[in-house]
Amino acid sequence: MVFFTIVIVVKWIIGVETCPLFPDGVAHGNFTTDPDSTVLNQLYTDLMDYNNTILSKAPVYVNGTEAFPAGSISPKCSTDYKNPEDYCNLMPQECDASAFIVNPKVKKKICSHTGNRTRAAGVRIRNPNP
Repeated sequence: MVFFTIVIVVKWIIGVETCPLFPDGVAHGNFTTDPDSTVLNQLYTDLMDYNNTILSKAPVYVNGTEAFPAGSISPKCSTDYKNPEDYCNLMPQECDASAFIVNPKVKKKICSHTGNRTRAAGVRIRNPNP
């Protein structure tokens, strides 16, 4: 898993991997549509105008009904169909690459607790609550 992560980050840095991963108007943030439109399947038409072939296919795209004529994206999109959450909600994707991510879980694994002191990378920090 780490190997593939490194490969993806390196491909993105040298410009081989595109970002966002889905090259269309939705991913780039240029997409506009009227969710209250009364035109049958207006969302589908708008998606195709922006060259979106992923969200416009079933079962991701739900055809318009009498109650919602414009059509919609399935609420299961981001979990069942493995698309990014923002993409399924028709929001632009943001890509960010970082070599190291430091959060509380990582800090806990890096630091070794010894008595009243914590060691991290050779630095001693005095524990305020002995």
